[in-house]
Amino acid sequence: MPATLQAIVEAWPDLVGQVRDRSRFLGEALAATLPCQLEPRWVTVELNEPNPLFAERLQEQARAVEEVLSRALGAPMRLRVVERAGGAAPAAAPRRLTEAALKADRLRAFRAKDPSLDTAADALDLEIVD
Repeated sequence: MPATLQAIVEAWPDLVGQVRDRSRFLGEALAATLPCQLEPRWVTVELNEPNPLFAERLQEQARAVEEVLSRALGAPMRLRVVERAGGAAPAAAPRRLTEAALKADRLRAFRAKDPSLDTAADALDLEIVD
C-alpha cells in the first residue's frame, strides 16, 4: 500500500480486521477511530467520540496496531491516538423542575398541537390550572 493518508483511510476496514483477529476488543477500539494525519513514522487516529476505555486500550496495546500498520505500509510506524477536536458540546445544566415550569411546558405543548389553540390561548390569556 502506498504511504498516503488516503490509502490508509481506504484500507482502514481491512487494517481494523487484522487487528480484530489478534484481539477482539482492541479491534473494536480501533474501529471507533479514523486516521486523520500521516507524518513520517506516525499515524494519528482520531476517536469518533470520547471513550476513555478505548483510548486507554489503544495506548496500552499500540504495539499490536503498529505491527499491522508497519506491515501494510512497508516501514516502521507508530500510533498516536487523539480525541476529536470539536468534541461533544458540554451538556446544559439541568433546570430545576417547578410547578410553574411544568404548567408552561404543558401550555406550550397544547399551543403546538393546533394554530387555533395557540390563537385562543393568546386571545383569552389562558394558563394551565390543576
